Amino acid sequence: METKSFLSFGEQIYQTLKERILSNVYVPGTMLQIEKLADEMGVSSTPIRETLFKLASVGLVNIVRNKGAIVSEIDEKTAKDVWQFRSLLEAFVAREAVPHIEAKSVRELKKKIESHLREPSDFELYREIDRDLHLLFCDNAENDLVKDTLRNLLDQSRRLRYFAESFPMVDDILIEISKEHMSVVDALSGGDVETVVRALTAHLAHGEERTLRALAKHQNDSGAKKTKKKS
Repeated sequence: METKSFLSFGEQIYQTLKERILSNVYVPGTMLQIEKLADEMGVSSTPIRETLFKLASVGLVNIVRNKGAIVSEIDEKTAKDVWQFRSLLEAFVAREAVPHIEAKSVRELKKKIESHLREPSDFELYREIDRDLHLLFCDNAENDLVKDTLRNLLDQSRRLRYFAESFPMVDDILIEISKEHMSVVDALSGGDVETVVRALTAHLAHGEERTLRALAKHQNDSGAKKTKKKS
């Protein structure tokens, strides 16, 4: 008999607020007021306060005493820290996971990438592929503590990428990323662990470069707008 898992009420609140932060519904610097969130969600202040502390523990918000929390800023150092740690950890996870990844999963992922290369403007498919590819390594690793840490890093980098990707991404960049995804999948098809790790590490390095470029552009654009307002 199939069993269904149900999230507790507190976990539902946590997942809701977390997703809003990761997808930049709550952009960096947004003040999350306890009473306002409690009214919006129809709950007391206690589960909201507990959720904000939980979000703070994974670095998504900074607590403001007796008020609520502020969504953590995204800057160059944050991006570098997340991407570099992720690159180290994901390489370790890949070495552990590759022998356990099923050929069927690799073939299905390859078909999705081929579809995206034909329709690079399909942004949702691109995000689905990116999520599925990296979770493929995470889900097939054996060390539960490492897996939990990597999942948090994947969330952190998703927030960074979505923030960077909120600025128009041209098809050329999406094609570039899909080709990197294909390199990883082709390496998986070959079955050589170190070839997979090299392709994955190169993909993550390029992802960091793209994110830092986008953040720099955002900062320059924001600075130009402030200067224009003053003048």
